[in-house]
Amino acid sequence: MSPGRDRLTKVWDANGAMTRELPAFGDIATEVAFTHDAARVVAGDWLGEVRLSNVADGAQVAKLAANPPTLEMLVQAQTATVQATAAAAEKAAAELAAAQAVVVEKTKANQAAAEAAAAAKASLQTLLAEKAALDQAQSAQASAGK
Repeated sequence: MSPGRDRLTKVWDANGAMTRELPAFGDIATEVAFTHDAARVVAGDWLGEVRLSNVADGAQVAKLAANPPTLEMLVQAQTATVQATAAAAEKAAAELAAAQAVVVEKTKANQAAAEAAAAAKASLQTLLAEKAALDQAQSAQASAGK
């Protein structure tokens, strides 16, 4: 295998015959290496693009980061994510507490309304009983007066 000024990476067999030509880079191909099993090629160009390609079909498997983030950068990003998640959890907990307080207030209001409805029903039943007694007394007077 070889990188070239023609921006191509080429794979050669043991007899020196080209077996595969990988897609061209944006600039001069500068580095190339096989993976441990010789199934893939890692190649890079002058501008820092790094590709992983299959030897069998030449298909690009992945683009690799030429300058991967440092461990410190990864830890900082993870810490920021954890802090954002914790803040979201705190906000959700506060909203849940507020919602629970509203539920408690609504439950108390519903209980008060149910008690008021029960008292009104009892009062209505008392009034209906009194009216029935009054109607019965009037009916008895009317019968006695005839």
